[in-house]
Amino acid sequence: MAQKQEGVSLAPAFAAAALALTVGFSDVQPAAADVAGLTPCSQSKAYNKLERKELKTIDKRLKKVGGESLPR
Repeated sequence: MAQKQEGVSLAPAFAAAALALTVGFSDVQPAAADVAGLTPCSQSKAYNKLERKELKTIDKRLKKVGGESLPR
């Protein structure tokens, strides 16, 4: 009687090796934060205006409830 051997699939091993080679030899550039003309919050007029508005709102709410308890 001949013994039946189960076939071992090498497809996952080949896929992993191909992925490792692709990633290993690719020229990956580091991310740059200066893309798309972004402005730091500290230099943004719109952000500073919104910040002042929000702080003013919080101060109004704190005056209503007193400084000892937190508003809900």
